Amino acid sequence: MDVNAKLIKQARAQQCWSQQQLAEMAGVSLRTLQRVEKSETASLETVKSLAAVLEIPAAELTCRTAPDEHNEEATKAHSGRNQKQRKRRLMISLVIVCAVNICSLILVFYRFEQQAIDETTFHFLKNLLSITTLGAVIITVLQGFRKGILSKNDFL
Repeated sequence: MDVNAKLIKQARAQQCWSQQQLAEMAGVSLRTLQRVEKSETASLETVKSLAAVLEIPAAELTCRTAPDEHNEEATKAHSGRNQKQRKRRLMISLVIVCAVNICSLILVFYRFEQQAIDETTFHFLKNLLSITTLGAVIITVLQGFRKGILSKNDFL
């Protein structure tokens, strides 16, 4: 069946996925994905798999007509939803990393109060956890900017 290879390539690029990554997630071979993107044909099962992974309705992938105003609006709406999902996942990951580090920090303070660890070990662990938390936040925010998930407006 005919597919919109341009839409597949755009959606894959938007996720910063290689052909190999998309093929693995969709459960198809790399060669199959290369053929789909080049020849603009695919089996129904391949279309369904790609649509599921890319979070695009299968009907949109099988439409090869030139994008009109309605299709452009649908693509922009999908892009906006996708961007919100990526931002949400990034923030949830950041909260989880910070929560784990804070729990670990609380445990270190508790164990120090119980005199289960000496003062040198306490300071080492406290500093290590603080640096780890700060590093995780900085790296996550920088990756968010690099991948276009975050913008300056998110912090204003």
